[in-house]
Amino acid sequence: GTVTVTADIYGTDNVGGIVGSGTAVNVTVKAEITGDITGTAYVGGVAGNGTAATITEAVIEGNVTGEDNVGGIMGYNGEGGPITGCTVKNLKFKYAEEGKNESSSFGGLVGYVNYGVNAVITDNKVSGIYAHTKAAG
Repeated sequence: GTVTVTADIYGTDNVGGIVGSGTAVNVTVKAEITGDITGTAYVGGVAGNGTAATITEAVIEGNVTGEDNVGGIMGYNGEGGPITGCTVKNLKFKYAEEGKNESSSFGGLVGYVNYGVNAVITDNKVSGIYAHTKAAG
């Protein structure tokens, strides 16, 4: 079946529509996420950090918003796992305060893929990406 999430989800780190942080071996996730997902780091429409699940046909319609390691499906993919046939409609990336030299990783599907991981990412669609810099204050 399909997991449906309609609630808004807020957090700081490891924020996802279904999984914040974890490893899910031999699990296939099909999801429809319509609520907003907001965090600072490791933010993803389905998973924030490190899952190895197979993610297929997930539809992310809510806003996914964060500052570092932010992706429409996964914020950080440290374990691999295929992502296939997914649709992401609204991403909002917040950059660090203007003038500061901070490293951030953003992606329409995955914010950061761990070095050496063979992530198979095929037949996905992304639209509605917004990026802005925080004003110095």
